[in-house]
Amino acid sequence: MPEPWVSVDEVVSHLGVAKDSVYRWIEAKGLPAHRVGRLWKLKLSEIDEGVHAGGAGPDESDVDTGEDLDAWMASQVASAATAGQTVKRPPTRRPLRHPRGAKK
Repeated sequence: MPEPWVSVDEVVSHLGVAKDSVYRWIEAKGLPAHRVGRLWKLKLSEIDEGVHAGGAGPDESDVDTGEDLDAWMASQVASAATAGQTVKRPPTRRPLRHPRGAKK
């Protein structure tokens, strides 16, 4: 019996990833999928092969490790220390409050 075609929702539950990730892998990584009308159909065996071959997952450019921010902060601290100054991190945003008397 041939392997059945499955929907993106079934791939999501099979892999345990977000739906957006599956769509992104189809578009950017060439994950094996076929469009039937408005729907994408896939075979789980092909998906597993693609994942094992590295056809899914983030590119190195997609991952934000924070190294850029850490390097920038270190350079700011070093330059401020030589100038005898201190460096403060930018303030975090607080949620906006309703003006007094405004109805929700």
